[in-house]
Amino acid sequence: TEKLVNENRAKLPEADVKAIEEAVAEARKSLDSNDIDALKGAMGKITAASHKVAELLYKTATAGAGAAEGKEGGKEGDVVEAEVVDEKK
Repeated sequence: TEKLVNENRAKLPEADVKAIEEAVAEARKSLDSNDIDALKGAMGKITAASHKVAELLYKTATAGAGAAEGKEGGKEGDVVEAEVVDEKK
């Protein structure tokens, strides 16, 4: 989750970045204190925040892909012919 945030920090709202960083810090603190219930709660927060970030990144990526597709002028239903070659012979 930290890697995902660090790699995509510029694409994410600061509030979401802060929420994940706080959840990770809480999980580390719970891990150090050996408090299983607190750790489970922190993991739940990390999971929820991570899902939200993934959703935002997915929406951003699909919106960009849709715009790029529209610029190319591709028509829906275009068919590309191809031949399958079996090289195991």
